[in-house]
Amino acid sequence: MKSQDDRLEPYKAMYGLDYQVDFLRTIDQVCSLAGKRVLEIGGSNLPRKLLFDGLNAQQWICVDDITTFNPHNHRDENDLLYEHYRQTKIFHHSDSVEDILKAEHAIIDGDASDLNINEYFDVIISIAAFEHIHRFSTMLNKLHAALKIKGELVSFFQPIWSSIHGHHLVGITDAQGNKYGMGGLSIVPQWGHLLYTPPQLYKILSSITDKKCADEIIYSVYNSTMINRLFYDDYVDYMNASEFRLKTVIPMGQCEIPDQISERLIALYPSRSCFDANTILIHAAK
Repeated sequence: MKSQDDRLEPYKAMYGLDYQVDFLRTIDQVCSLAGKRVLEIGGSNLPRKLLFDGLNAQQWICVDDITTFNPHNHRDENDLLYEHYRQTKIFHHSDSVEDILKAEHAIIDGDASDLNINEYFDVIISIAAFEHIHRFSTMLNKLHAALKIKGELVSFFQPIWSSIHGHHLVGITDAQGNKYGMGGLSIVPQWGHLLYTPPQLYKILSSITDKKCADEIIYSVYNSTMINRLFYDDYVDYMNASEFRLKTVIPMGQCEIPDQISERLIALYPSRSCFDANTILIHAAK
């Protein structure tokens, strides 16, 4: 009989998934998803076969903002992923809750902070999505309400704002065709989004790339609504202030901070305690 690792691995190449499958393994180890009614926050690209054949979930409802996602734009990248979005039932928060919960597998197109489901799900999971949520306390209240008594929340997400790549820069290309992001060709200095003001970082970037690209990077880092810019400590404080019973918060993906940078971060953010963790695993219960 195949282990869970063996069963989940084929979905990586099949659907163009990577970290999603690895994170799912970790979540399933923390709280088994087999036979459970699962609500997922973000991650609407997880295919039905992975959820029901790989994880043996009973029901899977995902809340994700897919308004700007056009599956036709992605057909050449992965035909199976295109078919996933074409075939999956899509609802909105304004639709009947009764109709939504009749679906074995569905996507609710919208913000998790607008969820309106009470005491239904066994487990709520989230992969690489919490760093994008702005109305964080509102979302936690909605998730708590959506869980059955003794239901569990497991969220595994990265990169968080207080980490080395917390700027979450994704795919900005300069006039020379250089594409800058978090990994590979990284243009923002380590912890640069925390260490420099926007004008200071702009001056550094414009000495490396063209000014238009530098300006786009500054906007993405400091002003884009893509990320919420919460520190590690903020997530812990939000969880402690919520109605959830916090079981554990585990900082992960730690990297060594050079002494000089560490001293500057502590001086700039004396109320913060964790700058080395790139990833957080949160496990809580109702």
